[in-house]
Order: sequence, then structure tokens, then C-alpha cells
Amino acid sequence: MIPMLLYSAASLIVNVIFKWIGTLTSVSLVLFVLLGGGAAFYYFKFIKPKQNVKGSTDLEDFDFEDYDEDEPEADTGEVSKEEETEEEAL
Repeated sequence: MIPMLLYSAASLIVNVIFKWIGTLTSVSLVLFVLLGGGAAFYYFKFIKPKQNVKGSTDLEDFDFEDYDEDEPEADTGEVSKEEETEEEAL
């Protein structure tokens, strides 16, 4: 009779401990998610908007003439020597 009571008490204690661990894990996970969301909100709402550009942002103030290097050359209608040899081979 006494070993059965000890076994019942021990299993009850173990069950209570596992329930507490499960509850604490759930609470910890919820707190972690809430803190992460709060940190993200704080960053995007308060920190990121403070990174302003100093000076004028008017596009007319900038000189864009030097940036024409990336544009392709205009088609002049001339055929390169490589294209001529390819056409002759056909």
C-alpha cells in the first residue's frame, strides 16, 4: 500500500513538473515573439526614419552627363567584319 502511494505521489509530482515546463516553454516562446516584434516595430518606426539624407534631393541639382557610359551605342547601320564573314560563309 505504501509503495503504491509513493508511486502515485511521484507520478503526480512528475506530471506537475512537466506541465509547468510545458507552460513555461509556451510563455517563454510568446514573450520571445512579442519582444522580437516590439524590437522590429521600434526599429522601423523610430530608428530607420532618422536616417535622412542631408542636402538637396532635387534631381536638377545633379549632373548626370557622366553616366552615359552604360548606354548602348546608337545603331549606325554599319556591319562589322565578323558579321560580314558570317554572312559570306552562309
